[in-house]
Amino acid sequence: PRDIEKFIHSANACRIHVEHLHLHPIRLSLTFTQEWSRRNQETEGFVFFQIIRGMASISEAPLTFTSFVVSHAFESPTSLMGIISAHYSSQLMSQLLSIIGSLAILKAPA
Repeated sequence: PRDIEKFIHSANACRIHVEHLHLHPIRLSLTFTQEWSRRNQETEGFVFFQIIRGMASISEAPLTFTSFVVSHAFESPTSLMGIISAHYSSQLMSQLLSIIGSLAILKAPA
């Protein structure tokens, strides 16, 4: 019994209780303007720089994130930050792919 109490205490030692956490929706505008520069031999081989060089500009593309609400959470701060990060990063990735899909390079406005 004593060992079980120690195990339970150590497992819960770094956890925090959050009665209610509400992060409100976020709205941002994304603008990307291509600045033409001379080709750099050091970056020429990287595919990423070739893609960036070929991208069209983006003007005030909306990025919207839904609210994050949790009640009576009992997690470690690291775990809670991971959950919040996953919530927003999945939305960001989806929206960025949507913006890339509608770029002028693909003959559709962003």
